[in-house]
Amino acid sequence: MIVAIALGAYLAMKGYDYDQQRQQEHRATQMLDKIAQEMKMNAGQVSLSLDYHTMVKDTLDFLWATKDSEPLSLRRIPLWKGIQAPQVRDAAYQEAIASHKFDHLSSLLLEQITQIYTLQAELQRLSSPTLEIVLQENLRDKSRRQETHRIIEKLVKDYFKAESNLIRMYDQAFQSIRNSRKKVK
Repeated sequence: MIVAIALGAYLAMKGYDYDQQRQQEHRATQMLDKIAQEMKMNAGQVSLSLDYHTMVKDTLDFLWATKDSEPLSLRRIPLWKGIQAPQVRDAAYQEAIASHKFDHLSSLLLEQITQIYTLQAELQRLSSPTLEIVLQENLRDKSRRQETHRIIEKLVKDYFKAESNLIRMYDQAFQSIRNSRKKVK
């Protein structure tokens, strides 16, 4: 009789543990879905920004290559609309951190997601309204224009490199997320 009660209690605890584990896995999967959705939106924004920075980078490369025939003292860089940093979000990521939902992710996937959000934050720090104002003012001043073009060129190339890396990192993370979902099912 005591053995039967002990066995029943043991099985009940095992069932409870199994149920708790399934609930945690379900919540982790839901959070991963939210992060994947947020990263898809961010990837779209980064892709648009990359297109713009590619165009500006190519324009500047062309202007520097032809500066002997056409001085690079233009008031404005053709097609220049400012830095145009991608507007990315991190709410799902911050929620996952705050609620400890990353505890059930593989270390590879966790590292990929963290690297993505770190690089996104660095991109955001590269741009500021003050920087935009200073660049526009310097473009109006003929004595500073060429120096400003070099600064813009450096910024655009930094964005181009970071955004290209982000696009590659998104693709790798999406593949890891798909692999993670296959393991859960």
